[in-house]
Amino acid sequence: MINSTAMSYELFVLLFRTSRFNIGNCSCSFPPYCRGPTPHYHNQMFKKLIVVALLALVCAASVVKLTPENYDAVVNDASKDVFVKFYAPWCGHCVRMAPAWEELATKSGDVVIAEVDASAHQELAQKNGIRGFPTIKLFTKANKAGINYQGARDAAGFESFLKSNI
Repeated sequence: MINSTAMSYELFVLLFRTSRFNIGNCSCSFPPYCRGPTPHYHNQMFKKLIVVALLALVCAASVVKLTPENYDAVVNDASKDVFVKFYAPWCGHCVRMAPAWEELATKSGDVVIAEVDASAHQELAQKNGIRGFPTIKLFTKANKAGINYQGARDAAGFESFLKSNI
């Protein structure tokens, strides 16, 4: 599972390191084709490319990690539908389902796609009656008690469930 914060940090480190790494300058072997205005033109362009990639990564939809600190603010928000996966990192089914959950987050539109590490936050699992992993619940604007998901553990199944319940 990709952690966007870790990826953002790695891109920042890469950007920082390129400030000391010369990937080329305007005395390259193709002077008629190289129109760089300064000797460090290529480095500047490379840094701009890294910044754009970093912004795209940060702006991309991702799964919201729920903890006791942010759970109520996200799930009980009356203006949002929230689809929550309760999982444990040691659970094989949860690990196999993770790519489909990430894919759903990129396609979900107005629905918040979230997850709770129920082994680390047992109080949230207990509060929601979680007895096995993965357990998936939809908290709609109209029903904050939650609707249990019982379908296929793939992105298409999740999307179909969301369309029929929202």
